[in-house]
Amino acid sequence: VRRKWKSSVKDSRVTNSFASVGIDHRAVICRVQMSFRKKKRMVRKVVYDVSPLSTEQDLRDRYAVSVRNRFDILQDGCEDILSATIKYSWFTDAVHHANEQHLKPIAKRKKINATKDPRVASARAKVIAAKESFNKDQDSTSQGAVTAAKDLLSAAYIEVEEEEVSRMTRKT
Repeated sequence: VRRKWKSSVKDSRVTNSFASVGIDHRAVICRVQMSFRKKKRMVRKVVYDVSPLSTEQDLRDRYAVSVRNRFDILQDGCEDILSATIKYSWFTDAVHHANEQHLKPIAKRKKINATKDPRVASARAKVIAAKESFNKDQDSTSQGAVTAAKDLLSAAYIEVEEEEVSRMTRKT
């Protein structure tokens, strides 16, 4: 039993059920308890582009006024009885509200699926064709063709992944 499922095995026994037939193999009977849990999806936190705050004075002033007004409304008349934790949560709420009002969210980057790239697809088709020809007549030439096609497929994957990395680093 693999380490992952070790705690699922509750009871195991070995029986001599094949002794009458003359086989030295034995049957293992075990009781297994499994529970399947669905992974909870994490809610993606919205990230806002704060770079315009450093360059645009008008936006910075409006943002500061928005945070200040929202925070003042939340704690109006309750300054003495509130704890620092409650005040901080209200402040983060005010900042979140101002972010929604004044800033643009940063779009989530989509990773390109390398398997759907036309260069990879054509290299994969060459590997499949080379394997089929090798299965028909298994000689060293067709085996070399399969190896060359696999190398071509590997090079295509590397090329697509390098382009993806350079595209992602160029955006930042």
